[in-house]
Amino acid sequence: MFWTFLLATTLAASFVKLGATAAMVGVLSLALKCAVLAIAVLTFALLGEQVRKHTLGAKSPRYALATCSFVLGTRRR
Repeated sequence: MFWTFLLATTLAASFVKLGATAAMVGVLSLALKCAVLAIAVLTFALLGEQVRKHTLGAKSPRYALATCSFVLGTRRR
């Protein structure tokens, strides 16, 4: 009877530990997905900023419009 109780208690503790480990894996997996999403969003934001700087020549949109107007020959005099 004692050995049966000891075996059942050990199995129960093992299953509790296994369940806690599975839950922790789920939580860490969710945290990893959130981190990857945050890195992707920040990367796209940084790349968008670099493209905007390159496209506008680090100037204001009015400068870009004036440059385009000058190149197209439609500049106001």
